[in-house]
Amino acid sequence: MKTIKGFLKALRVTPIYVDGFACREDVFTQFAKSDEPDIQILYANYDNADYDGSAEVVYYRKSTKKYYEAYGSHCSCYDLEDQWEGDEEIVAEELLKRNGNLNQLFLEYQKN
Repeated sequence: MKTIKGFLKALRVTPIYVDGFACREDVFTQFAKSDEPDIQILYANYDNADYDGSAEVVYYRKSTKKYYEAYGSHCSCYDLEDQWEGDEEIVAEELLKRNGNLNQLFLEYQKN
């Protein structure tokens, strides 16, 4: 049986970028954050429609060997800049409960 930890480890090798994020550089650029080699992005989603937007980033920090989430949102006046505020640690199992899109990807991973 494929596990959550195995799924997240696979995402560390092949991250998923959705909607307004196409790559690692997009994530750091949109958040106006310097790229940190210590961070491995697993999943990044940026829903940016009609001038309003929200983003979520799930990542692994190599130095701590833990998973984290970052969030940002904006109206038509601003973008995501400077909204990546510290690290919010999350337990792998809790991550899938809080993130429906990632949970769906995990269920598909288990089938294959």
